[in-house]
Amino acid sequence: MYHVYSEEDKQNYEKAQIASENGDKVKALKYYLKAAEAGIVPAMVACGNMYLEGEGCVKPNISKSMEWFKKAAEFENYTAMNNLGYIYEILEDYEEAFKWYEKSAKLDNVTAMMNLAGFYLNGLGTRKNKRMAKFWTDKAESFTDLKSIKEIAYYYSEAEAIEDHIEKAIEFYKKAVAMGDVDSMDELAHLYFEIEEYDLAEKLFFDAAWAGNTDAMTCLGIIWTNDYEDFDKAHYWLSKAVKGGNIYALKMMGDLYAKFKQYPKALRWYRKATHAGEFDAFEDIRKIKKLIQTSKTSYKLCLRKIN
Repeated sequence: MYHVYSEEDKQNYEKAQIASENGDKVKALKYYLKAAEAGIVPAMVACGNMYLEGEGCVKPNISKSMEWFKKAAEFENYTAMNNLGYIYEILEDYEEAFKWYEKSAKLDNVTAMMNLAGFYLNGLGTRKNKRMAKFWTDKAESFTDLKSIKEIAYYYSEAEAIEDHIEKAIEFYKKAVAMGDVDSMDELAHLYFEIEEYDLAEKLFFDAAWAGNTDAMTCLGIIWTNDYEDFDKAHYWLSKAVKGGNIYALKMMGDLYAKFKQYPKALRWYRKATHAGEFDAFEDIRKIKKLIQTSKTSYKLCLRKIN
């Protein structure tokens, strides 16, 4: 089905993307819904994802998520089909999950192929079949484009039920890095950190940070805060990450100031983090307020002793 979108519809979709990038999930959902209702399929998928994940102030709503994924699936959107499979798998409706994964895989969605392989490998819905698991894994791994390689790498990184899954993820992220993908460099660094190859991880974080990856910048900030206790270097990398729009770096900046007992500045950064949508910082605000109060009490006691 072919749709002609108005300029307003396109602008709504663009506004949603900008709001999402800026961390304003409520505003993003508002405009994604307008674009989705006008028939823009990627907006339907975005609505489904936001209701599924419950990002920011958006409350999770499985029913609405499925509703939007099903609408997108009517337009042969294989991402929506795969996501429906994922929801049904969570709900333990394995027959429906398999059906949607298979539809998506037949449209050459690599992630759905890997999900089907997982179905056959783990025997979900009484479908234990190692030969079919290998068939779908081999088919997925036959794709040589960057997007597919990254999807396979991500799948393996999360697939704890698969033997040597981290090693397989590293193998495919290395392929993506060799193709010049900076984000994969950052992901590879995280995997090396997970298997305690710290020197390799730090080098990759450094390379990815210099190439502009704000997550890698934030990780370097964390390393210089906790491992080396070097305020200036940690502040340098976290500042770059903040300027690059990394919301988590706002919270980490709070952690940096808290580590060096500059509690009022830590409080300001934690508040910035919560305003930007990093809600884990609310607990940090509560803790830092107690520390500020304690430090004031200690200071008053010192004055009494001097007098």
